[in-house]
Amino acid sequence: MKPILICIGLLCFKLGHSQALKDTLFFSNGSIIIGKLELVKLGVVTFDPDDANDITVQLRKLKTISAMRKIFRIETVAKQIYFGNMLSHPEINKIY
Repeated sequence: MKPILICIGLLCFKLGHSQALKDTLFFSNGSIIIGKLELVKLGVVTFDPDDANDITVQLRKLKTISAMRKIFRIETVAKQIYFGNMLSHPEINKIY
């Protein structure tokens, strides 16, 4: 009986933990969309919201992005390449 309770507890923890790792788009107008970040390329974000079909958004319309679901490859204009997660920054148009 005890191993079953431990398994159920671990399953509940895993489900709760996976729900916490939602990607979020913060728009300049104050809107927020939660879902899964699919792609950021050439100034356009492809995003899969939890309650709708995929959407595309121009980066200039976003305040910031928070994406912890996976490791991203980020290439700068200066051709520097970084790998990591994206966290929202308190300043507009910046990420950690």
